[in-house]
Amino acid sequence: MEFMAMGRPVVCYINHSDISCVPKEMLSDLPIIQSSKEDLFNTIKRITTISTNELNNIGQRSREYVLKYHDPDKIARQCIAEYQDAKNFEIAY
Repeated sequence: MEFMAMGRPVVCYINHSDISCVPKEMLSDLPIIQSSKEDLFNTIKRITTISTNELNNIGQRSREYVLKYHDPDKIARQCIAEYQDAKNFEIAY
């Protein structure tokens, strides 16, 4: 996330069993370059063929992604709202 926040393209492995836990919009916006430890060499080779403009575009989308989904102020406000909702929740007996 730190590199994405700086607008840098990121290579990452995504465990396919975790994908079902990620909201579809968040997953479709994810601008990472996916790889695995077995395919890392080929991924790096492929990255060397990507134009500077495209890498800059991935970096810009990375920054936007972090601001949209990982903004600490937004997350804190959302948590506070959820805690308030839970506090106001009444159980009917």
